[in-house]
Amino acid sequence: MMIKKLVLTITLSILATASTFASAATLRFATNTPPDGTVSGKLIKEFAERVGKETDKRVRVRVFWNGSLGSQQEYLQQIQTGIIDFGLVGSATLENIGPAYSVLNMPYLFETVDDYRNVMNSDYVQNTLYSSTEQNGFIAFGYISNGFRSIISTKPVDSLDDLGRLKIRSMDSKTFIESLKIIGVNPIPMNFGDVYPAMQQGIVDGADMNLSAFWDSNYGEIATYGIRTEHVRLTDLIVMSKRMQKKVSPEDLDTIKNIMLDISNKSIDLVKEDQTKSVQLAQDKFDVKIIDINKYELKMKFSDFYKSFEKNPDTAEAYNQIMTILK
Repeated sequence: MMIKKLVLTITLSILATASTFASAATLRFATNTPPDGTVSGKLIKEFAERVGKETDKRVRVRVFWNGSLGSQQEYLQQIQTGIIDFGLVGSATLENIGPAYSVLNMPYLFETVDDYRNVMNSDYVQNTLYSSTEQNGFIAFGYISNGFRSIISTKPVDSLDDLGRLKIRSMDSKTFIESLKIIGVNPIPMNFGDVYPAMQQGIVDGADMNLSAFWDSNYGEIATYGIRTEHVRLTDLIVMSKRMQKKVSPEDLDTIKNIMLDISNKSIDLVKEDQTKSVQLAQDKFDVKIIDINKYELKMKFSDFYKSFEKNPDTAEAYNQIMTILK
């Protein structure tokens, strides 16, 4: 009799587990990017479509575009509590919760595309760094390369010396703010969604962002000057709530992660192609003027800044691990 009860209990447990994943799970994905016009938007759409297809519609991804669920900081809090399942969160935002991510934001860390690829696909980043925020209710499981950032301006600039008189929007990140100060500009922290109107109204004179934004996000309509500093390569991390992992089967979770790994690798080459094409279109259509500078001289200004990452106990391990990969 006891054996029959045990068998019945196990059978009911198996049936209950199966029923948990029997109905399709609809997962919420938050991003502050638009669905069209940017590499991030195109790849997030591809991710959502492939998840549905490759899980035979057991899992669906519903994307909330253009910051409709709030700023990155706001929807990251909802990811932590499990209200939202996925989200695109920049490394600049993440460093405020996981300081180790700030190493990825160090100026002139990546000299080549291969440097970036080797670091982002390394065991350290894919496992150790990605899981470093688990105690905060979320982990990263992929990335979308956002390319190199430079300076765009509504006012004429001919050299780095001209930037000292300008108010330049910065992401709300200690690393980004300090980097811009070292470059010689006056950084103004501001959410991405507020930048365009702030530049229109003269609240800020420019921003540090990809030069492709002149075309991709129509900044060329209000700003026609740029300096190609390429001082940092921004990474958008794709993060997932810990609670989300209980909504799908282990097999479907593996499928989701493998799709994102493919998307991540694809983003590196796509963003390079997109930036080249978009910058040329901005120059042709908006008459954008872009100044090239001696980046080696600029990089030398950051030697003491690098040492601060090596000495800081919150960033030392990440700094040493990434420097070892680069060497």
